[in-house]
Amino acid sequence: MNKIYPDKIYLDNAASTKPSAEAMEVFADVSLNAYANASSLHNMGMAAEKHIKDAKNIFAKTLGVQPKNILFTSGGTESNNMAVTGTAIANCRRGKHIISTAVEHPSVLETCKHLASIGYEVDFLSVDKNGSIDIDEFCRKLRDDTVLVSVMHVNNEVGTVQPVHLLKDIMRKKSPNALLHTDAVQSFGKEPIDINAWGIDLLSASSHKIYSPKGTGLLYIGDKVKIEPLLYGGAHQGGLRSGTENTAGTAAFACSVSCLAQESEKHHAYVSELNTALRRGILSRLDRVQINSPSDASPYICNVSFFGVRSEILLHSLESKGIYVSSGSACSSHKSGKSHVLAAMGLNYDGIDSALRFSFSHENTLDEIAYTVDTLAEQVSLIRKYTRK
Repeated sequence: MNKIYPDKIYLDNAASTKPSAEAMEVFADVSLNAYANASSLHNMGMAAEKHIKDAKNIFAKTLGVQPKNILFTSGGTESNNMAVTGTAIANCRRGKHIISTAVEHPSVLETCKHLASIGYEVDFLSVDKNGSIDIDEFCRKLRDDTVLVSVMHVNNEVGTVQPVHLLKDIMRKKSPNALLHTDAVQSFGKEPIDINAWGIDLLSASSHKIYSPKGTGLLYIGDKVKIEPLLYGGAHQGGLRSGTENTAGTAAFACSVSCLAQESEKHHAYVSELNTALRRGILSRLDRVQINSPSDASPYICNVSFFGVRSEILLHSLESKGIYVSSGSACSSHKSGKSHVLAAMGLNYDGIDSALRFSFSHENTLDEIAYTVDTLAEQVSLIRKYTRK
């Protein structure tokens, strides 16, 4: 008997996740019942403000920091922009040297490039075939006038986990005044993070990557960080980010964090099973393929090249069978050109042009992975058969 699969098998969770029922219930309740401006002085405004304060307490407890260190934004892109631009501007008298990597999310990469165009000096660390930075190169690049190091925790295209935990000790010896920022959008709520032990000064996270509605982000700002705001106006959030707070989005984001905190180890282990099943299935059923994600990558992401098959063609072929994946970062998929991450890892044109990203949720099933492998074997063979040599 044929197994019955859902209409949609969603394997694009690194782009955005399905909001949980719990988060949506909180979002709807706060939207309908705490709709006043959280800055208003009347009782309804104070009720809305309490949701913001409660959310800060939840995030502070999760990260092991103080509530005053939590700033809410519109998402990961704004958090990254503020971390990079805000600290660069605030500390420009001390230096104008920034270190980042060649495989950052566009919200960091393009921000660094903009700063370079207005007089800052930016060094982009290279990566090896696994997408990992070289600690020796990092040591060489550090200078007395380095003001910021921005290295993402988990890469959004291949899942490589960067050694963020090693950087601060090196910085303290060579560039003691430099700040450490990490883009944790793909790891927050999924992978272990220790802000205090790792010496992180700034950390970015986003609601819609962890089963909450879009439109809310977080920036952790350490006590010793000097930073300029990007938005000016009513001096909300201590003057660091003007604009009426997204009370419902913030409350829902906090709800997701609370739910994940109780299940994160179990989810991580289960998603590892899904990732392993996909890898083994692809390697056993298809030839001329390459797993681009390293074996020790975050299990939530698996990037694979299907040589001789253009990724866009295979993506839509899978879509016709109810399987939804990505050909790279959703935030750069509409741009011309190919993945800067895979290029930095040394893949050739065919490897880059044929790469798909599969990204998992704890709501995916092993049956879905089995069906995906079956469909890949069928569709890759079919596309190769009718592709001109």
